[in-house]
Amino acid sequence: WAKVCDYLTTEVQQNWMTVEQIYDIASKFGIDDVEEVHSMLKAFNDLGISVYFEHPGLSKHVVIHAQFLIECVKQIIFDPTLHREIRNDIVMNEELHPDLAKLERRFFKDGIATSELLNYLWMNTCRQKR
Repeated sequence: WAKVCDYLTTEVQQNWMTVEQIYDIASKFGIDDVEEVHSMLKAFNDLGISVYFEHPGLSKHVVIHAQFLIECVKQIIFDPTLHREIRNDIVMNEELHPDLAKLERRFFKDGIATSELLNYLWMNTCRQKR
């Protein structure tokens, strides 16, 4: 497990990977049992090395670099009056994104985020690149 951990934390440039990709990496280090890979991923999660959830919809991906997840979440959970540097460019560029700006204002006012707004935030601020 230590060799897989070292590889994931030092060699992998992606912020997240599919579990299938992790299987391939583990196999290169002699770990071919799927259950052992899941146990390893749970242990890495418990140790704070990576983020892995065994829940439907979440169990197919592993966040390799936890800071990536933090950066994505803080695009949604913050106080825009206190954290102006975090603000997304939607409201600031209302001419470019008038519909999204309206959705963002609703989110700040009522706490309701539409899937369209969340998809925009994900695609534009939470890219795969490190």
